Amino acid sequence: MEEDDFMDINLLQPHQGGGVTDVGYPERTQKVSELERNKFTILFPKVQDKARVLSKGPWTINRELFVVKDVLLRMSIREMNFSTVFFWVRFLGLPRDSISEANVQLIAAKIGRLVEIDKRSLGIFFSGNYVRARVEIIVHKPLAASFFQKQKRGSPRWIQFKYERLQDYCFKCATLGHDYRVCNVTEGVPISNGVSRVDLYGSWLRAECEVPSCFHKQQLIDKKKQRMQRCSTARPEPSLPELALVNIQGGITKKFNERIRVDW
Repeated sequence: MEEDDFMDINLLQPHQGGGVTDVGYPERTQKVSELERNKFTILFPKVQDKARVLSKGPWTINRELFVVKDVLLRMSIREMNFSTVFFWVRFLGLPRDSISEANVQLIAAKIGRLVEIDKRSLGIFFSGNYVRARVEIIVHKPLAASFFQKQKRGSPRWIQFKYERLQDYCFKCATLGHDYRVCNVTEGVPISNGVSRVDLYGSWLRAECEVPSCFHKQQLIDKKKQRMQRCSTARPEPSLPELALVNIQGGITKKFNERIRVDW
């Protein structure tokens, strides 16, 4: 391809700010060429650059999912399958005696195809309260949200899934790529733990959300109320200095000495 056929990849914006240059391309030498409608080829200057982009996904453009796939040497570009995407998923709520590679494989199978396990999250000294795995999921299928883990004693334990870098997805049908406000499904999916009945899907599926699970939805509601109250609370008028201003109009000088407020 000719140099003029390419466009700068920095036009493509990833989730949570910045261009793809944030991943580490100070010279901005990576290029993008449009292959067909909604499909592009990306040329990276180094193998390490491509590996970094593939590992940092998923990416989004204007909150729309941008699926990036590696082109294998034995395949043509036209044969690439864009029906799946890779997510780092966190499993919250697992007891220590259930944390093992074998159990992570079983849990990941509920979501999609296991690609990689973060071995650090299996250790007893891991700072997070979750186990982390990279999973390949089908784009057009509903996201797996969680499950009840049976216990020898007591009631079942709720294991919550949280997806890293999860952008827009529907709180009703749990499908990527559209918002619940434009979804044809009229109601969300309810779930009960025997005490309360709540919506299964919500912002708590995002790893960045502080709410631990769907059964802590009230925490999210309370935080929203607190923010609204802080915004609605009338702020006291700041103490303003006495200023002497000179306003020249038509050659006549007028002097004002009054309390004024300047909005910057």
